[in-house]
Amino acid sequence: EIRPVDIQQALMKVVIGTEKKSKKINDDQKRLTAYHEAGHAVVSKFLPTQDDVHQISIVPRGTAGGYTLFADSEDTLPTTEDLKARLITSLGGRAAEEDVFNTISTGASSDLQNATKIAHSMIYSYAMGTGVQMVRVYGHEDYNKKLEDKMFPDMENLMKEAYDKALEIMKNHPVLLAELAERLIQKSTLDSSELEELFSEVGI
Repeated sequence: EIRPVDIQQALMKVVIGTEKKSKKINDDQKRLTAYHEAGHAVVSKFLPTQDDVHQISIVPRGTAGGYTLFADSEDTLPTTEDLKARLITSLGGRAAEEDVFNTISTGASSDLQNATKIAHSMIYSYAMGTGVQMVRVYGHEDYNKKLEDKMFPDMENLMKEAYDKALEIMKNHPVLLAELAERLIQKSTLDSSELEELFSEVGI
């Protein structure tokens, strides 16, 4: 018999990695991870175009100390606003760490890598910048270096604006961030229905 929970576990193993049940995590690390993952979920709640959170967890899997898994989007042609929302959400964990702990852990590195990839695609592949419009960096033509130099400030600005927005959301919703982090510490994993219940309890 193959149950829905078996499908879910197989999906998580393939997408994120094998659950590390034996890995010991001290209380400080668990709290930092909880706030980091809660940051992703809190930010996404206030971005209308961002996909809903499917599951959030502080259980280590693969190389990740925790994860926030979003529901699959049916939008196959994301707009500028959609990509900006994904960019802001990617930086939500890092913003939560800075806001709450006044520091940033190396756990934010993969988020930063993902955010950089999104911003790079927006500017260099989709021409969504303001400095150089209607031109895409393509192949290995001689003019690429000149284009890249002109486009790079747009990429930097996208990243900065996204991070500033993530920090703004953190500062505007400290109660929600703290409550979600505490529930993660208590239960380790929350699904979408439990998240919606929490949002309702805090009046969101």
